Amino acid sequence: MKQHRKRKLEELAYNCRKKSKCMEPGFDEFKMLKKLNIKHRYDQLGPNVATSSINNKDHKIIIITSNYKASNAERRYDIARELGNIFLSGNPFNASDKMVLYRGREETNYFARVLLMPMDLMLKEINAMEYSEEYVSNIISEKYISDLAWRFGVTPVVMAIRLTELGCA
Repeated sequence: MKQHRKRKLEELAYNCRKKSKCMEPGFDEFKMLKKLNIKHRYDQLGPNVATSSINNKDHKIIIITSNYKASNAERRYDIARELGNIFLSGNPFNASDKMVLYRGREETNYFARVLLMPMDLMLKEINAMEYSEEYVSNIISEKYISDLAWRFGVTPVVMAIRLTELGCA
């Protein structure tokens, strides 16, 4: 993905967090949905479908499968990705912006990561962590990634991807 696309997605995620007043790590995703006027509901979806979204002029709804078996961290990421699906069909924070963003999987996943783990908060949390001998000997240890993942409410795999994107791995 090109740098200018990443910057647009980062800006969109920041505006989403700012408008919803969800600026801290591990924010409540349901609070964000409510503040952004996006409804959510539980419903039966396909056998391998965790979440889906409806985005039209009158309704913005995220549907979560009623038999969701994944962890809270996986659910948070799925909801953030559905927000990406909704928002990447046009910029909801600037109606005069005629740029249409492509809703590809790569972009919705990147949007979800920067929404849940923005660079400024990541760097703040990384700098605030106490560096034990384990961290010093192997800065990207499993424990380090797990601790950061817990703080941001994401899975260690998603955290490792984000650390790589930020050049920390």
